[in-house]
Amino acid sequence: MVSLWSVNPRLRRVYVGLMIGLAALAVLDPPAAKAEWRPRVEARVVTGGAGDAPGELLVNGVVVLRLRAGAGGLLPVQRAEVAAERLRTAVGAGLEPSGVLADTDTDRLNPRLKALGQVLATAGKEDAQGSGMSPAALARSWAAALRKALAIPGLSVSTDGLLVPLNETRTLRLSGAARGPVTITSASGGASIVAATEDPATGAITLRGAAPGRETLTLTREEASATVSVAVQPYAGRIEAARPLAVTGTSVPAEMIARHALATALTAARPIPGAAVRVTAPTLKVAPLDPGARQTVEVPLEITGPDMIPVRNVVAVRVEGRTLAPVNTTTLLYSNNPERVTRFGTLFTGRLSAGAGATRLLYHHQSAMDRAAWFTVELINDGSTPATVQVVGGAAGPVLDTVWVGYRAASLFLKSMLGDVGAFVEVPANSRVALTSQRLAPGLTISGLSQLRQVAGSPLLVRVAADIPGDAQTVRAELMPTPLLQTTQTAPPPAASLSEHVYPDPQKALKAEYQVGGRWTFLSIGRVPIKTAVTERNLEGNYGVFYNIALTLENPTDRPATAQIVFEPSAGLAGGIFLIDGRSVEIPQTNLPNETILARYDLPPGAKQTVQMRTLPLSGSNYPARLIVRPGPTPVAASPAVVPASLPAAVGAANGAAPGAPPAAPAAAPQR
Repeated sequence: MVSLWSVNPRLRRVYVGLMIGLAALAVLDPPAAKAEWRPRVEARVVTGGAGDAPGELLVNGVVVLRLRAGAGGLLPVQRAEVAAERLRTAVGAGLEPSGVLADTDTDRLNPRLKALGQVLATAGKEDAQGSGMSPAALARSWAAALRKALAIPGLSVSTDGLLVPLNETRTLRLSGAARGPVTITSASGGASIVAATEDPATGAITLRGAAPGRETLTLTREEASATVSVAVQPYAGRIEAARPLAVTGTSVPAEMIARHALATALTAARPIPGAAVRVTAPTLKVAPLDPGARQTVEVPLEITGPDMIPVRNVVAVRVEGRTLAPVNTTTLLYSNNPERVTRFGTLFTGRLSAGAGATRLLYHHQSAMDRAAWFTVELINDGSTPATVQVVGGAAGPVLDTVWVGYRAASLFLKSMLGDVGAFVEVPANSRVALTSQRLAPGLTISGLSQLRQVAGSPLLVRVAADIPGDAQTVRAELMPTPLLQTTQTAPPPAASLSEHVYPDPQKALKAEYQVGGRWTFLSIGRVPIKTAVTERNLEGNYGVFYNIALTLENPTDRPATAQIVFEPSAGLAGGIFLIDGRSVEIPQTNLPNETILARYDLPPGAKQTVQMRTLPLSGSNYPARLIVRPGPTPVAASPAVVPASLPAAVGAANGAAPGAPPAAPAAAPQR
C-alpha cells in the first residue's frame, strides 16, 4: 500500500563539481573566468601541389569562398591568406554576421566581399568562370556563406535543462565549431551531484546522478562555452507486482472485493520517505465472485513527492474465490470494558485461537472524550513468520445511536457468516494490519462483530484501541501492513496483560416445546451468562453469544390452531436478529410495551413440527430479552405458515423472505 533509499534535497547541502571518467574530459574545480569565443578563420590550399591550386577561406570549419585564380601578383592560396588575416581583424573588432556584405556597385566587373567595410576578397572573372556563376552572384554567395558560418556557435548543448534520475545516466549532445577537450565547471565549485564522462568518438557528455540536488554546469571547449541546468532527483518509489487476493463465499460483494483489492494494490507500491501514493481512478471495475471463479482488478497508482520523479503504473490484482471447510467458533474476544472511552490507549488485547477453530471478535465503544480519537482494530504478528487470517464481518458506525449501530454490525456479520463471505488478510512477520482504522468523534459509538480464522502462521494478537490521531504508533491505513513498533502497546505483551474478557465456546443450545391448549412458552436470551475459562468472569447479557434453539410446536387437538413467536424487549430498548428455519428476521429497535411477532405457524389437527431458530444478543441493546410462544389467531383453514401483514417492514418476513435479505434501515441513524 511499503529496498528504500533515503533522500531529503531540501535539507541536504547541494554539492557541485564533477567526477570525470575519461582522460579526454578535463575538469576544473573552481569556475574559470568566462572565455570569449571568436570564430575560427583559416586559409588553405585545396591540394598539396604548388602553382595555381585554388585557395579556400574557412570559417568555423566551413568553406565560405574558393579563389581559383591569382591576382595582383598573388597566388590563389595567398589571396585566401590575405582574406583570412583581414577577416580575423574584423572578427577581433566585433564582426557580426550582419556586418558582411557583397559590394556589387563600386566595381561591377570585380564585385567585392566586405566585412565591416574592409575588402576581404574580389570575385574576379576567372574566379566566377570556375564556379559557373557571374562575378556578382559569386560575391553574393560568398557573403551568404560567410554570414552563415559566422553564426555557428563555438559550443552548444542539446538542452539547457536536464533531469537526471538518481543513479541513472542521461546524455548531452555537443555541437559547434570549437574543438578539443571539454572543461566542465560548476556554479558553486564544490563536489558534484553528477559524474561526467565524454565519449571521444561522438563528443557526447554522459551525466550520472550521484546525489540529489540542482546545479548549473558550464561546459568550455577552446574559448567557447555553454551552460546547462542539471537536476538530480530520485524516483518517488517503485511499483511492484501485487500478490494474489483470495476471497471466500458465494457471490462475494463487489464492494468488499474492491476494498481488499485496493489495499493489495497499495502494498505493491514502494514509496521512498516523503513520497505519497494515490489511486488515480475514481472507481474500480469489480464484479461479485463465486468460489472457483477468478477476476483481475486493475488499480492505477501514482507515487509523487517534492523534488522527486513521479512513478505511475496500473497494478493488476488477481482475485480468486476459494472455499474453506466449516469450523466451530471456539473463542469470543469481548471488547466492551469500558464501553464509554474516557482516555486514549489500548482497550483490549487478546490472541486468536490456536488450532482449527475460529475466533469471534465483538467490540462496542462510545467516545466520552472531549476530542476525537483514532479507533483501531488491528492484527499484530509478533512472530518471525508470516500469518494469514480469514476475516468475515466488519464494523458499523460511528453514529450517535448505540442500539442501532450494534444491530447494524450484527446484521452485516450474520449475512457474511451464513455465506462464509470473507477475505484472506496477510500479516507479515513483526508487522501489524488494521482491520478498522477510523476517526471516532466525541459522543459517537462504533461497533463491530467479525470472525477471524487463522489459516497460516502463529496465532496473532488482536488489539482494539483509541489511539491519538497523528501519533507515530497510530495506523491510519486499513489492511496495509506496517512494521511493528517496539512500544508497550504494540510489542508482544506478557500473558498477564492480555484481557480477561476471553470466553470459550460462545454458544448455547436450548430446547423448548409448545402445545396448543397448554401454557405459553418463555425463552430467555442473555439471562444465564457464559464464563471465562480461568477467572470465571461472567459475560452479562451474553453479547455476541449464539443461541441455537430447537422449538417443537404441537397441536394435539382436533381443530386447526396457530402458534406465534414473539420478541419481547423485557430489559429495555433493544434490537434483535433471528434466523427462523433459515429465514432472516431483523429488528433494528423496539421497546416495551411493543411486541414484535417474529413468525406465525398454522398447525393442522395433530400436527407436530420443530422450528430451528438462531439468534444472539446485540451490542448496545438491553439484554436479557424474551421469546414468547403463544396462541395466534385461529386460521380459517389449514394453510402454509405466513407472517401477519401488520409486521413492520423493517422486521422482514420470517416466511417467504429471501434468506439473508437485508432489513430496511433508516435513511440516517436514529438518535435518542
